[in-house]
Amino acid sequence: PAAPRLILSVAIALIAAAPAFATPREHPRLKKGAGGSKGETLFTRKGCIGCHTLKGHEGADGRLGPDLSKIAKERDKAFLVPWIQDPQAQKPGSAMPTLGLTLREAEALADYLLSERPRRGKRS
Repeated sequence: PAAPRLILSVAIALIAAAPAFATPREHPRLKKGAGGSKGETLFTRKGCIGCHTLKGHEGADGRLGPDLSKIAKERDKAFLVPWIQDPQAQKPGSAMPTLGLTLREAEALADYLLSERPRRGKRS
């Protein structure tokens, strides 16, 4: 039973980390020259969109991790920054991979998650 869990954890980590190796031109959901905050860009480039839903962020419709649309009602920046930087230190065994973000990047991503985002319609 431990082997299937390990395989699943490794598979989730690889899927989540894959977009981190893509340049903006290679990533299909990140438009070249698209405006937005550093946190918004990190949310896409680091693969958060593959695991999490985030209303108002195009392409963020993942189902592996929790829906982050209402995270501001549940958590604050003091919680989010260490979690984003090293989820394994906060909750050993978590399926969320360590993304290798600097403190400034983790703060930018936390600010973005806690911000109000305009609702964007789904593309057909």
